[in-house]
Amino acid sequence: MRAIRITRTNALPYALEYPHYLRQFAGWIQQGQLRIRIDRTYPLADATQAHQDFEQRKISGRVLLLP
Repeated sequence: MRAIRITRTNALPYALEYPHYLRQFAGWIQQGQLRIRIDRTYPLADATQAHQDFEQRKISGRVLLLP
């Protein structure tokens, strides 16, 4: 399997301008071809702590804030 690295931090403007890329991206997810590494999850109430951990470089990947 070929590795693809997506580095955009905010792909929404790009996806809106080029919707065919958004469809391709969604297809990769549906087919299980895309793996997203999540370093940590935090409850939304702990967003301040998540931000502090990010600033202190305790986080090395994606972070999810859960409602």
